[in-house]
Amino acid sequence: MNLNPILETILSKIVNTISPDKIIVLGYIDKHRKRFSIFDHSFSEINDPEDMNLLVIADCSNIDRNNVLDMLEQRCKTLCRLAIIWVSPAAFNNQLEQNTPFAIRALQSGTILYQKWQPADHIQTAINKKTETQADKSELFPWYERSQIFSQMAGVQFRFGNFGMAAFCIHQAVEQLLIMLFANITGFRYGLHNLDRMLCILRFHNDEAASVFSKETSQERDRLLLLRKTYISYRYHSDIIIGKDDINYYFSELNKLQQMADQVFYFREVQKTETY
Repeated sequence: MNLNPILETILSKIVNTISPDKIIVLGYIDKHRKRFSIFDHSFSEINDPEDMNLLVIADCSNIDRNNVLDMLEQRCKTLCRLAIIWVSPAAFNNQLEQNTPFAIRALQSGTILYQKWQPADHIQTAINKKTETQADKSELFPWYERSQIFSQMAGVQFRFGNFGMAAFCIHQAVEQLLIMLFANITGFRYGLHNLDRMLCILRFHNDEAASVFSKETSQERDRLLLLRKTYISYRYHSDIIIGKDDINYYFSELNKLQQMADQVFYFREVQKTETY
């Protein structure tokens, strides 16, 4: 892929910091807020990126990965807002052995920005011949089921007036759905306790995700931050002040994700019926 000065500068900052094996563009959003993703084959070159989702394959032993990611994203934000997925070579090879779209499309898409070693011709030929395996519904359902359980628990806590615990359960329900929705697209179960980062990454690859926990207003941004603070607070058995209106807002955003997840299973059931 041809590199412009912005991409060259970003690569230099990443390579000089963590010496990766590969850096691959998974998706980007341009200045017109149009998204492009390798998972729907919507681009082969990068034009006017404002946000970019990168896959960085690098050894992450003996290093605080989250702090390094935050540092890199801060250093590059004046050039382009980055959302980096950092996986170890072993973890990526595991995805490749499973033939997930996450690994296959990353290597076949032509959006590799950097690689430390050029693969031998016979290895590259073998990679190019690989075909991806979509995630089976049975593999996705446990995440969907857990989200339902946490959502029901949130409703019970809300009715008892325990808003903090309700927010904790909503956070858990949202997290399970985000993992499921990303796995449905990529075959890769990527889970974090940081909903903001997970939502940011999903938005590169799913149009509907843009409407969930929007950050267009200061109130929306504050509420997402409050949800994270409440989740962390309740993990360590402390308390934080949160209101009924906040919980109602969280339920409305959770319902958006729930509808997206329902469509995944409904669509797959229709496909199965039509096959027979």
